[in-house]
Amino acid sequence: MKNINREGKLLRELLDMRGESNIDFARAIGVSPSMVTYWLNGTRNPFASQTTLLKISQHFGVSLNYLLGIKENATNDAELNEILLELKNRPELRMLFKTTKGTTKADIENTVAIMEALKRQSKKDSE
Repeated sequence: MKNINREGKLLRELLDMRGESNIDFARAIGVSPSMVTYWLNGTRNPFASQTTLLKISQHFGVSLNYLLGIKENATNDAELNEILLELKNRPELRMLFKTTKGTTKADIENTVAIMEALKRQSKKDSE
């Protein structure tokens, strides 16, 4: 039973990183919202079922090893960790990131060019 607390904490961390509600997560993986609450409180083990474990892994885009705590980090890359921290701490960046899902590379490059132009203009305005 000692790992349930670790698993609930990990699940909370993943939900927070995505800015996702318990209800939306429950719907996405096909469980009841109360089940998610049980998992988060440590009353039930979210990884007890292989099917559920796989759904959680796919939903968050993390490996099974990461979810099971097998010496693997979700991200071993320092730059990626920095980006994840920014996404976690800045809701406006999460909104921007969510908006870019499903867009083309060209769309993203155009968006970056627009944002860079806005930053340059803002810098000029402040001088």
